[in-house]
Amino acid sequence: MAAGQGAAPAISTSKSFDVFLSFSGKDVRDNLLSHLYSALHERKKIETFKDDVDIVRGDKIKESLDKAIQESKFFVVIFSENYASSSWCLNELVHMIQSCASDDIERRILPVFHGVSVTTVRNQEGIYKTKFSELEKRFKEKMKDEIQEGKLEEAWMRQQKNWKEALTSVADIAGYSTNTIRVESQLVDRIVKDVEKKMNVKLLSDELKGLIGIDSRIKAIQGLLSKCYSDVRIIGVWGASGMGKTALANVLFHQLFPQFKNRYFLQNVREELRNQTCSTLRRMLFARLFEEDDRSIELWTETLKQRALKTNVLIVLDDLSSSTQFDDILLRNCIQFGKESIILVTTTDLQVLKSIKGCEKYRLKGLNKDESRELFCSYAFPNGICPPGWKNLSEKAVKLAGGRGNPFALKVLGSHLRFKSKGELKRDLPNLKMTSFQEVKDILKKGYDYLDDVGKEIFLDIACFFKGEERDYVESLLDGCHTFSSHGGIDDLINKSRIQIKQHNRLWMDGLTQEMGQEIVRDKSREDLGRRCRLWDAEEICEVLENNRGTEAIGGIFLNVTEIKDSLRLRSDVFSKMTGLRLLKIYNPHSIRDCKVIVSQEGLESLPESLVYFHWHGCPLKCLPSNFTAKNLVELSIPYSQVEDLWNENQNLGKLKRIDLRYSEHLIRAPDFSSASNLESINLECCKSLLELPLDEKLVKLTSLNLNGCSSLQNLSVLPWNITCLHIKNCTKLQSIPTSIFDLKSLTKLDLFGCSNLKNFPEILTPMPCLIDLILDRTAINFLPPSIRKLIALETLSLNFCENLEFLPESISCIYSLQNLSLRCCPNIKYLPSLPPSLASVDARGCTALQRVSSSKVNTKGWDYKPQNIGTFIFYNCLNLHRDAQKNIMADALLRIKHIANVTSEYEGDPDMTEICWPGNEIPKWLNHQSEESSVNVTLASNHLEDTFLGFIFCIVVEFERCNLDEDFKIRCEAPCVSPNGFAATWSHTWTWHWNDRNERARGCVDSPHVFLFYDNGRQIRSNLGAGNDASSSSSASNAENVPVKFEFQLRDCKGLDPSNCHVKRCGIRLLYAGEPMQMIENSEENNERKSNFGCLHLCSPILAGVLVVRVGAFGVFWRAKECGGPSRQRCGRPLCQVGSSAIQFSQFGSVIVGGSGIRTKRNVDSLAGKFFARIFKAIGRRRKRFGDEAPLGEGI
Repeated sequence: MAAGQGAAPAISTSKSFDVFLSFSGKDVRDNLLSHLYSALHERKKIETFKDDVDIVRGDKIKESLDKAIQESKFFVVIFSENYASSSWCLNELVHMIQSCASDDIERRILPVFHGVSVTTVRNQEGIYKTKFSELEKRFKEKMKDEIQEGKLEEAWMRQQKNWKEALTSVADIAGYSTNTIRVESQLVDRIVKDVEKKMNVKLLSDELKGLIGIDSRIKAIQGLLSKCYSDVRIIGVWGASGMGKTALANVLFHQLFPQFKNRYFLQNVREELRNQTCSTLRRMLFARLFEEDDRSIELWTETLKQRALKTNVLIVLDDLSSSTQFDDILLRNCIQFGKESIILVTTTDLQVLKSIKGCEKYRLKGLNKDESRELFCSYAFPNGICPPGWKNLSEKAVKLAGGRGNPFALKVLGSHLRFKSKGELKRDLPNLKMTSFQEVKDILKKGYDYLDDVGKEIFLDIACFFKGEERDYVESLLDGCHTFSSHGGIDDLINKSRIQIKQHNRLWMDGLTQEMGQEIVRDKSREDLGRRCRLWDAEEICEVLENNRGTEAIGGIFLNVTEIKDSLRLRSDVFSKMTGLRLLKIYNPHSIRDCKVIVSQEGLESLPESLVYFHWHGCPLKCLPSNFTAKNLVELSIPYSQVEDLWNENQNLGKLKRIDLRYSEHLIRAPDFSSASNLESINLECCKSLLELPLDEKLVKLTSLNLNGCSSLQNLSVLPWNITCLHIKNCTKLQSIPTSIFDLKSLTKLDLFGCSNLKNFPEILTPMPCLIDLILDRTAINFLPPSIRKLIALETLSLNFCENLEFLPESISCIYSLQNLSLRCCPNIKYLPSLPPSLASVDARGCTALQRVSSSKVNTKGWDYKPQNIGTFIFYNCLNLHRDAQKNIMADALLRIKHIANVTSEYEGDPDMTEICWPGNEIPKWLNHQSEESSVNVTLASNHLEDTFLGFIFCIVVEFERCNLDEDFKIRCEAPCVSPNGFAATWSHTWTWHWNDRNERARGCVDSPHVFLFYDNGRQIRSNLGAGNDASSSSSASNAENVPVKFEFQLRDCKGLDPSNCHVKRCGIRLLYAGEPMQMIENSEENNERKSNFGCLHLCSPILAGVLVVRVGAFGVFWRAKECGGPSRQRCGRPLCQVGSSAIQFSQFGSVIVGGSGIRTKRNVDSLAGKFFARIFKAIGRRRKRFGDEAPLGEGI
């Protein structure tokens, strides 16, 4: 700008500029410059400096020009003939180059050569050489009185050098020339587009500078844009104040605006609407979009509607506070934009975005830990890098800034601590609060100020008392405190980003927001603590209570006694003035027993009638004040209290929902709950003096009752029908439970553990659809009624240490939901009936009298789910088990392993641990690879690599010599193998065996051999053997033929050492294949099975005389014929009667003789055979009735 002619002007620099125009007015003011300024400023809305618009008359022109250049972001230099004759222009050029070289802001220069060539400017030749000569004369004439004559030439040469270097430097930058673009309108368009493009890159770079973690957030929003299928794409960004929503929108805007000719960023709508109307903002927006004047644009014309419909626009509406603002500003009811338009909205209120049709929502969360540290360090340390040894301090500072990564707070804190020494940081950080920074406090308080009165009250309650508490629990208390429903208020706080919902439905706010909320409470009564509405600081609470300064203004007190040094002594009238107290909590988060609060011997004179929540750990009161009215009480929680009787008179408990008196050992009688129609939970655990519990059937909302450890309680009477969880553990004097307990259709768990005098378990009259867990450990019951089958949803039945229990009812097999049966250390039980197929776990360890275990050879039809485990079948130290019982255990184990192997072969991953153990000294015969040592060699054939292979069944016999039951041990199997192509690898697996439950004391020791059976799917071994083979080769399977593998078993104690009191005696393995018939077991044991016959038929016939031997065993009915007087030979090995048979064909014999050896009594075939087989069919009928039509036959007929 040539400002040398006329009076000295001064520039008004109250605003910064995007573009600074440097020119010689004599050459270009009335042509190129005017058109360029109009295009930049009027059409493109780019703030552009021009002398006749942005200067006023005055003095100090140089300082003002320097400031304008310093605050501009882009420079357009128009070189013309007279540019080099103006010292003003040349000085501007030097200053611009210096500004571009500075480190604070990135700036750009665009040269335009108007009527002069690039060479002329670069080399200062031709007209520029002439102009410099003229300039030299003027310079020396002007400076001759200020500079000594001998130094005048030197001053000129220095000044000339600076100007020429500046001209040369800028001339080397690519620009535009009127010699190549002769049409001025085209030149202006090219310059504007270039400025716009380069400014976008620069602005975007400026926006990105210091924005940590912006890339991932930009990428997420770009993903949302690509998913938008509506004509106009609307993206809403919501989050708490100070999170950087506006900065994110700004970056997105500058990334996207080159794609749009019509765009506008309407910033801070909420604040703008405080000073002007929505109509004004709307008019300004449309004027900028369509390049018209604010005052002349007609918004309601059909022309504008059609124009908008054909125009793709980019619009940012920053900080909306309601959806009506969106509709009103954009005239959504009557104006539609082009189909490729994009509208970005930022807000702190999610509900705003939910109300905008077609809006894709993106929540802007705080920075993560690493991003927060990086941002803090970029402001706190000169080079942006945390010095060695400062890491802990920087992490403490980040935590101080809220912990949720609030960028604004991190910037403020980092700037405040910049250049401070390590010692100063250590001194200042512990006492520093973010709310002491007014700019942080102001921006955070904005979110609070936007809340309605209901939201403000709830917000302050959460900030002071309920952060981290479960939402439903807090709502139940707040509903009792206020006349409004808190549910909608909490929803509003979530939508407005004031609070969050964390895991397990817990209310949460970051530390910075909580600090701000607490500071708001302090500000309401900074000096008078007795007038403060909420008290949570232990020191301040002690000040109020010890000096009896409480007033009706106090609404809540939460005292953490671990924060006070000495015991707190309360006067009897301490609460008499606190008539507005709603919430009172005196607690010790580490030890409920330790109260640290002492009350005078007279007790308390009164408690406020307004009390909604009364929570006092270790309450020293023997009785609540006689004048206390509990009509507003929602929760009474005084665990470990000294209370003997809550109150003498009946109370109106209509609002009471929860009462917790656990471990109040002096409580003799429970209060009358008949009026507590909303009562949901009663906890009287370990109230050892409690004699009775009066309950009423009208308590229909009562779902949880805990009477554990009420050792003086002798009986239960009425139980409300809606109870879902009933705990009656260790009620040692309880002798019976009412039959009505099974009328509780919603009951999910019944726990009677340790009720050592409970002898009788009542009949179950109607099915219970919800009872899942029945715990009867350490009770005195000796049997369960057959009606237990009516527990149709039962999954866990625990009868551990029931020393009087002798048997289980046969009907247990009908509980098809049962998964876990535990009978640990039941010394008198002798027989286990058939068990349901659903069982995954049977634990009978220590059942020393157990002899018989019926076969539960179940039909796996319908087992199409993916089991979680194969099951645990544990019979440690059951030393009296019969051989048939051991075989039944073995058969059931194999059947379940086969099932799990078939099912899990379709899934990735391995099934859970299998534990199957019983006393014994033999490996089952069907494990066809056996050894009398601790290792066994197996040659794996080619079909090991085929899809039909399901895995390995391993079995070992371990000899124990007085092995302590307190010590667990491990079984490890290793198998080194080498694939056909030479690849070597070792497969290994370790099983840990627990003799006892970790929560129970061990009994005795193991001093006999036990059989351990377990399963592995073999995938790793298959992988090792196939390593290096080409999967696509058809010969890959054959390459694996005859691969020898040695499986070695080792024992380890719990420390990983070789145990001295046990060793592997023998071992066995079987390879399991899909489609392999289960008869493989039956056939392998058949010869031994047939030795125990249950009956025989001796035959005489004209055609054939002989004897028919019939056995009804675990796997069916078998028969064979022996000819009389001849050698014994098997006539037919097939079953005579199998599952599902309707008749037995026996028509080929003429007569039948029944009896033992030597008995020959002829009878009519029809009558005698009919009687004999009637016994068989009768037994079959009984089993079918129990198991269904496809039930297997069993022993004992």
